Amino acid sequence: MSRAFKLLVDAPYTRFLDGAAKKLKYPVISSAAVAGSYVAAMRPADFAGKTVIDINAGVGALATALVDHATHRPAHIVAIDPSEPLAQYLRSPDSLLGRAVATHGTRLTVGEQDHMNLSFFNDLLSPKYLGAGEGKVEPDPSLVTPWDADDAKVTAVVCLSTKLGDMNTTHLLRWMGDRAGIHSFGRVPLYLFTPRAVSRRLTAQPGDTLRGRVAALTQTLAKVEVIAEHHERDIFPFKVEMDLLRLEPLKESPLKTATLLEYEYALRTLFVHKKRKVGTALRALDPTDGTLAKRIPRSLRDVLINDCSNEQLAAIADAFSAWPLKMEFHADRIFTVAD
Repeated sequence: MSRAFKLLVDAPYTRFLDGAAKKLKYPVISSAAVAGSYVAAMRPADFAGKTVIDINAGVGALATALVDHATHRPAHIVAIDPSEPLAQYLRSPDSLLGRAVATHGTRLTVGEQDHMNLSFFNDLLSPKYLGAGEGKVEPDPSLVTPWDADDAKVTAVVCLSTKLGDMNTTHLLRWMGDRAGIHSFGRVPLYLFTPRAVSRRLTAQPGDTLRGRVAALTQTLAKVEVIAEHHERDIFPFKVEMDLLRLEPLKESPLKTATLLEYEYALRTLFVHKKRKVGTALRALDPTDGTLAKRIPRSLRDVLINDCSNEQLAAIADAFSAWPLKMEFHADRIFTVAD
């Protein structure tokens, strides 16, 4: 057992993580001190008395820290992890999380699931977790708030894989955009632990060389902020700097007519040509004599794709959505989900 391992992992967790680095698909917070520093950066109002969905919960260090902090203590934690040994540990009353919830009266539900599996959505809304029951795949109505309400009853925390950052993020954003999955409960605040390289792409502003389709999609759907930064020695087992982001879904989308699928498709197509002006990049969507470009204000046609604001990109997608030739040229690709 290396010295670095001992620094990253508290003693109660070593039997689960020693030698497991190559098996884990995501970073694991395994130090009470590190977990506590993250919790200190989180908004108490997002957690106190709420239902918290902890996806890729790992050894439960973060959930334990939330329960131990009186200002952040949830009423119910749903801890989900794809690893059978870790899920079994989280269920144990002798685990640190088990002891914490017993001491403070927080309800705990543990599941062994991979959130990238297609079945995860149905399972999340089953009676086993947060479903209405009676064989329905619907959210528990007692946990649902209107989309325009500011005080959601559910908060989600997700630790993303270092190797599938964009795919993981897009998967979660589709839930947000469609008001499905986690976001069938309302405007659920989403806390993302993600590698710094991914977080910088998600937060890149117009004109930034790191800006791409995922940044535009994220910022069109949510207010994004980096609330904590940690160095590579803080999280096991990846030697990657990690950030904690908070995504707050917007009450109103700038998209007027375009569907989320149409917007994603337009972004994927246009950002291949991010260094070109809108009028030129639109040729990738419109192989005719510019009938689509004519639906775009002339002033916008002269802006570089990478310099477009989220509102301008949404306006382009709306024009594409209403374009009569859209289905003729793109029907076989718009409705093909791609990451």
